[in-house]
Amino acid sequence: MSYDWCEFLDLALALQGDAPQSAVPDAALRSAISRAYYACFCSAREYVNAQPGVPALPGNASAHSRLADYLILEGQQLGNQTLLTLGRALRQLRMQRNAADYEDVLPRLPDEARTAINRARAILGHLQHLGWSR
Repeated sequence: MSYDWCEFLDLALALQGDAPQSAVPDAALRSAISRAYYACFCSAREYVNAQPGVPALPGNASAHSRLADYLILEGQQLGNQTLLTLGRALRQLRMQRNAADYEDVLPRLPDEARTAINRARAILGHLQHLGWSR
């Protein structure tokens, strides 16, 4: 069955306190995947932008792929497995976020949300290992 995209408005109302949270479980799971990604994307962007000599990432859609590409390339060039793993995991989490935000059908949505959250925790752990702190 295709997803009812209007549930995102229901979730927005629930988050604002104007609708019952139980009315929007799929929207909440899709949003959890998206928010997990953005927690990691913005944190990794902060980490990269704080590195000396690295040009700031653009404030547009290309920043998403450029950030993951940068982390992977730096990891390869420096032989830094943490950066390499971080870039690859961020790329995978972005694919999950894109699916949650754009796909009409997401089989095993609860499993996808759990996987995304676990992946996000791992990414934030890698960033802390690199010296980033929140």
